[in-house]
Amino acid sequence: PRAFVSGLRAGSYSFLATAFRTDAPVFEDGGSFFVDANATTQIDATLPVLGTVPLSVYFTQGGVSTCSGTPRIRFDLFTAGGALIESNNQVTCDPVSTGFTVTEDQPTGFNYGIDIYALTSGGLSFNEQCLQTVRHTGFPVTINLVPPAQSLCL
Repeated sequence: PRAFVSGLRAGSYSFLATAFRTDAPVFEDGGSFFVDANATTQIDATLPVLGTVPLSVYFTQGGVSTCSGTPRIRFDLFTAGGALIESNNQVTCDPVSTGFTVTEDQPTGFNYGIDIYALTSGGLSFNEQCLQTVRHTGFPVTINLVPPAQSLCL
């Protein structure tokens, strides 16, 4: 995205650029620039992720976005060192988004470990992925779930 401002008089100006996801600010950067008369001034800004934001995870099952036969999702989120952050086995599988958001906001710029299980109505794992490392950049991640015999789950 770009922004253009015209009609500024020569001089110094400051700016603050914020990018939102829904109503929450996610990326932000500020700075200053000088406008020279009769010249075009271009300012490049890379907006770093702000502090803690929700970690959104989307998944496919065998490469397909589906909830067929798996009405519930279980996930376990860990620090990169293996400490459990959050566990939830009551996530309803949404056939439209095939995704979920971790309950607690997490600091961005870090790696996390995640185990995900697509569960049958009887609570058995149909497809899963364990020991998956994800980097939280503020954008959703997508993980492909595979049959238990192909996964690293214990």
